[in-house]
Amino acid sequence: QQAIVQQFADVLKELSTISAGNGRTVYDSGLFYLASGLGDKPNYHNGENIPCVLAGGAAGRLRGGQMIERGGAYNEILTSIARLQDDRMVGFGNQAVQSHVDDLIRA
Repeated sequence: QQAIVQQFADVLKELSTISAGNGRTVYDSGLFYLASGLGDKPNYHNGENIPCVLAGGAAGRLRGGQMIERGGAYNEILTSIARLQDDRMVGFGNQAVQSHVDDLIRA
């Protein structure tokens, strides 16, 4: 896992050197996501407490420089990612969990 995270960091560093126009880099304009396939103990496969990394600026829509430690369903963060692209998204997957963490990730 450490090697994968290092490769992810290396790619992000490279993307931060490539111009995307308008004074932004590809890193600033994009949204990059890395997650583990397993959650936290004791229920590794229950879709909760899955560690993930969001990086990039999402064209100014993602607030960076923070670590969010939050339990909850995996599709909360996925819904928030989708909402960064389309504000009309309300949820997907387990419809009992339609909340999102927009207030934590939006710029």
